[in-house]
Amino acid sequence: MKNIFLVVSALLLLTSCDDWLDITPKGKIIPNEAKDFRLMLDQVWHNGSSKAVTLGYKNVLFSSDDMEIPDESYKIEYQTRIQKTYIWDDSIVLDEEEDNDWKYAYNQIYVSNLIVSKLSGTSDEEEQQLLAEAKIHRAFNYFILVNIYGKHYNEASSASDLGVPLLLKPDLLADLTRSTVKEVYDQIIKDIEESIEYLPELAEYNHRPSKAVAYGLMARVALFMGDYTSALSNAENCLSLYDFLYDFNDFSDNPWFPSVFEYPERYEDKEILFLKYSTDQSSLIFPSQELVSLYEVDDLRFSKRLIKDYWPPEIVDYIYNPMEAAYKPFGVNVAEVYLMRAECNARKGNYALAMNDVNTIREKRYTKGTYTALSASNAVEALEIVKEERRRELAFRGLRWFDLKRYNVYDDANISLSRTIEGVEYRLEANSNRWAFPIGMKYILKNPEIIQNPN
Repeated sequence: MKNIFLVVSALLLLTSCDDWLDITPKGKIIPNEAKDFRLMLDQVWHNGSSKAVTLGYKNVLFSSDDMEIPDESYKIEYQTRIQKTYIWDDSIVLDEEEDNDWKYAYNQIYVSNLIVSKLSGTSDEEEQQLLAEAKIHRAFNYFILVNIYGKHYNEASSASDLGVPLLLKPDLLADLTRSTVKEVYDQIIKDIEESIEYLPELAEYNHRPSKAVAYGLMARVALFMGDYTSALSNAENCLSLYDFLYDFNDFSDNPWFPSVFEYPERYEDKEILFLKYSTDQSSLIFPSQELVSLYEVDDLRFSKRLIKDYWPPEIVDYIYNPMEAAYKPFGVNVAEVYLMRAECNARKGNYALAMNDVNTIREKRYTKGTYTALSASNAVEALEIVKEERRRELAFRGLRWFDLKRYNVYDDANISLSRTIEGVEYRLEANSNRWAFPIGMKYILKNPEIIQNPN
């Protein structure tokens, strides 16, 4: 199989571009044909500076209230950038360092832009599907970027709140002025809507976009915008195409770690609609006491995902299953879509329907014969139950930080966070600018039109 060589590495997209020429290196090829673009969109492993399309992000794992790192592990187990992320520091990476969340997302956007530029206007069926897949990858990555580095979408201020640079062409000399949050969301929606028609209902592999993926991603986008009617409709469209959930009782124990399940490999996980996974493959995940307290004893997500006595008990009670934590799926999965539908129904007053979806998930997560269905007497109660279930089911799936931001915007939740490390307290107030991550100074120094987020 030939290697596809991108004439200008996408890794350099937001760093430097003065010394690169548009030439074809000897012995390499420039992607121009459908077969080349298929190879690019099927790259699920790294190849030098060309990164896998399945790469996600990681920093928000360590900033949310689902993490509680013990003092004994804070400086020993974690890189400086994770330590800074954990305490919501004003600067996460050094001036000369890359921010991998930023870099990998724009890497994938560059690949998407290259394919879009080559295939726009095509009438060939295969090429139309490839074009649609590229737009879904671009939409997903812009969604992640704008939610990490921008304020949460707020209809009243989104037209002026700073988002991220919106690059739609494979142009290394493009202006990198930050677009507004609204402009980024508008482009995300445009990409998804333009793609749905040309995608198969379901994909052969879970790293490839499909109609089910597009509807699931659109549901997430609409939910984050507070458009619960659209989110509900898209979630229903997604589940009408695919609604599979594992029964955790059917999993066998891992032969190396009998206290945890033998989970499917990420590329074979049938609950994953769209595979993206954390760029952090090795850090220990310490669940907060607040998160642990939400699980019941018969909940298999508690007994088989949270491991007791793995770490000295005088330091911490539980860690998150390291076998599963190694790939932490961050894309769109079926359980998330159920929970989005449940949340929308609760917010629209259909609390019985909301509870149906919650119970559908929970029944498959509890030890067989132990589960008692939950009920709610009104929409407010149902919404709180859905939020708790979302936190349990999607723990360490890269969404909790974003959820906290949107609850503060749409529910006036006034959620503030605090940490105490070696006797020093760190706080993140509900109205703090630091809910938007600082942009790496490396990019700003080379591209001064990029405005840094305020502290």
